[in-house]
Amino acid sequence: LAAMGDKFFQYEPAAAQALRGAQLDGGRTTGAASNPNSTWSERSKRHASAWDRPEQQGSPQLPGTIRAFPEEQPLILEDSSSGWEMWRALCGREDSGESDVDVVHKDSSPGQGRRRSSSRRFSRRSNASGDSGDEPEAWRNPWVLKLGLGLACVITVLVAFLSPHLAKLNGSGDANHGSTGTPGQSFQPSTPPPPPPPVVPIPGVKPTQGHHNWFMCPTVGVCGMQRIEKWSTDPRALASKVGFLSSLPGVNDASYTPVAQQWSASPPSFRGLPVKLSDVAIFVQQLLNSDPFQTGDSVPFVDFRPPSEGKVVMISQRQLAFLVANVLMGNSIPVGDGLTAALKRCSGKKTGGATLIRSLLSLLAVLSRELTAGAQGSMLIGATPRARDSSWRERLTKSTLKEPKLCVHQGGAGTATDCGLEDFMAGSTAFQSVTDIAGGVVGGGAELCDLADSQDESAVQYYSEVLAFAFFTAAGASNAAANSMLPVPFALLGARRYVNEISGQSLTSGRCGRVEESEWLNVKIPTDIIRVNVNGSAAIVASSAFIAVASACSACLAGSACDMATNVNNQCNEQRRHLDDDVDLWFQAYDPSMYAGAVQESFRRIVKYIGTGPWGAGVWYGDSQQYFLTVWLATALLGGASLHYYIYDHFCENPANQCFVLGKQGCSSCIARGGANTPVRATYCGTQSVYDIVSRFKGQPAQSLYGLLKQVRGPPLQVFDVLAGNY
Repeated sequence: LAAMGDKFFQYEPAAAQALRGAQLDGGRTTGAASNPNSTWSERSKRHASAWDRPEQQGSPQLPGTIRAFPEEQPLILEDSSSGWEMWRALCGREDSGESDVDVVHKDSSPGQGRRRSSSRRFSRRSNASGDSGDEPEAWRNPWVLKLGLGLACVITVLVAFLSPHLAKLNGSGDANHGSTGTPGQSFQPSTPPPPPPPVVPIPGVKPTQGHHNWFMCPTVGVCGMQRIEKWSTDPRALASKVGFLSSLPGVNDASYTPVAQQWSASPPSFRGLPVKLSDVAIFVQQLLNSDPFQTGDSVPFVDFRPPSEGKVVMISQRQLAFLVANVLMGNSIPVGDGLTAALKRCSGKKTGGATLIRSLLSLLAVLSRELTAGAQGSMLIGATPRARDSSWRERLTKSTLKEPKLCVHQGGAGTATDCGLEDFMAGSTAFQSVTDIAGGVVGGGAELCDLADSQDESAVQYYSEVLAFAFFTAAGASNAAANSMLPVPFALLGARRYVNEISGQSLTSGRCGRVEESEWLNVKIPTDIIRVNVNGSAAIVASSAFIAVASACSACLAGSACDMATNVNNQCNEQRRHLDDDVDLWFQAYDPSMYAGAVQESFRRIVKYIGTGPWGAGVWYGDSQQYFLTVWLATALLGGASLHYYIYDHFCENPANQCFVLGKQGCSSCIARGGANTPVRATYCGTQSVYDIVSRFKGQPAQSLYGLLKQVRGPPLQVFDVLAGNY
């Protein structure tokens, strides 16, 4: 075996080069033309023979380059003898009677005779002992090779089998580790390693057994563990009850019937074909008969309710659809789930939760067309960050203010802007997150039931996966919103918009977004995906995200000191006095380091751009100029993501207030378009615009802007004018 190893590795570099391809000279091969039907060994010999030509033996440097085998000629062992053929090519075995391949040099004339290589290929044995170079060697005998390999296998098995028993005879299974004895001395037992720190058990939480394509973290620093909750009814038993979805056991008939009737009368289309309720019913049956979690009649579960820091739930689109199908069919788990609670809670509302029901069915409709043949689809990563710690302060002197992309909405219906990107709430820009301008819970005061006149309450109805993730709240027997809605901040990486149509520009009805009476499915749903690493394993995730983050409540902090007219015109001093709190909140929601280590890379690679409107200056009535600067500053501290800031003349919340960021360049005309029936007045428009302030501060250290904002003067001047020294 030693002789064979020496023989192989002595010539391995040349052999490897030969196996990689033929030498090129001036774009032409030096050997015979390649035959795609030739065997692997024939091609290897032909490439290797170029090394034995007299012209090349004197110089180790060959003209041209080494060409790798093309993909249409893979290295495949094509017959039972190919193993020996490869051995001959690598080690010069020629005792079979075969000779080296005859090679015609590229400069040889047709009449020139064939030239045999002067020495056997790769068989330059040392003759120091006087042996002939052609003398047969025992190691070339195939029976010797077989015997040697067989003995090696036997010895390996014996060592693997006997080593634990031999270690026990010496007094310790780890006796050979950490020995300080010299050769010839007996092994000494190593010092036993210190015991691992005790793990504090979490009630009901168990480690993951076996391999699964889902991943969960029930709290900070604890991953790969979760509850395993048993369904109240085996999902397979529900499959036979699906029928044509004429009714849903998990939904009140009075709430579901109008939705079913509208769907049946005008089924929406996706990918050019209508999606009927019967099509959705078939998909639901398939889901219930499958076991996408590979957990039988149970399901892994993490409760996102507070304390919510550091939690993660990564599941596939098919697994989420499976959860939705179970809930719609009346299935739940002992601890209760938030999606079931929402359906029950919304059935008592005026609209009966019709928007919620249609959103969930739309999710199933789209996935029924995308997840064919049992496909799992892309992964969804729901996560909450750890508690705020003001670690952003350490980055103030190291971070630079990068110029943001400013996008002004063109007014009226639709999602068009002047920057070439669609409205951020449309979710159509790859690697751009949708900022949910949230309160205490995802979905706000509408309690997941319907559209409203605020962005947070309406957005979840369009992003059906966010809505469905409410399943991961242990609602118990209560249907109260406080027990069954996702906490803020919350991130869902890979979230997509399933329903048309929503933008930041509110409608004449005052609502934020509308659901079409027909063709309401988002036929332009993004299909861009990215491969990320989650806890050491690869995962495919859509290149989009939904991030819910709350600001400080300016109106709450001001109390009775400022009335509505003062707030909406940026004239309340208290609006400018909670900078640190707002930076803290933004940084907590958007900095990857705030999340569990297993998903930080995913967050960093998916959220490259942050799309937002007047965060902080919505229904909590903050100063729109102060909040633009706060968001710009806080985004600079993230070190990676860029800011996409959208400006509206009539945003869903606090309409026309955002016009103040346009200064003399457009504030008055913006208010004229969007300020009807609001107390916003053009008399408060300042001189400096967002474009002026960006030009002034871009490229500067974040610390410079932070210092000015901490000491900014109060009204009546707008913040931009104060920073520009216009006083």
